[in-house]
Amino acid sequence: MMYLAQIEFASPNYDDLVALRKEALIDPLKMTFELEDWAAEAELLHYALFSEEHELLGGVILKPEIETEAGKRNEKAELQQIVIAPEYQGQGLGRFMLSQLERVALFAGWNHLSLLTHTAAKAFYEKLGYKQQGKDKMIQDQAHHLMVKRMKEEFLVEAQAPQLEAPTTEETTEDEQ
Repeated sequence: MMYLAQIEFASPNYDDLVALRKEALIDPLKMTFELEDWAAEAELLHYALFSEEHELLGGVILKPEIETEAGKRNEKAELQQIVIAPEYQGQGLGRFMLSQLERVALFAGWNHLSLLTHTAAKAFYEKLGYKQQGKDKMIQDQAHHLMVKRMKEEFLVEAQAPQLEAPTTEETTEDEQ
């Protein structure tokens, strides 16, 4: 059974998640990420999705919004750099990871989640109840959409842990060489 766990900044699990984000998200989108960008993550919450065998399958950053009106508790958080390992994409892991993270957020008192997504992933978030808000924002020459979800327990997406299919590898045998 897979599980979502909070991981510590600058830990070995964090380093593995950074490598996955770079491989599956940052490099393919031709984004740049400078040293100070990585250092700024020390104040954020990091979550990783692991297989039963403790293999890293994906991850996400959760950034609670700090600014609040005087005397009011903050109820908003932003999801950043949501990623699933390429070999496991299309198996329901993203849906499962977000369903677990929404429960974590709601339990912590954050009932508004927001995220910026590129056009290719917009429909995925809409299926999960996120709504576009405002105009598109250009980030590093790519259009991004602000998606927001107001969460209540009865609106949370139910998602069972999907059965993982082992990634296919093409190995050549001596007969094929």
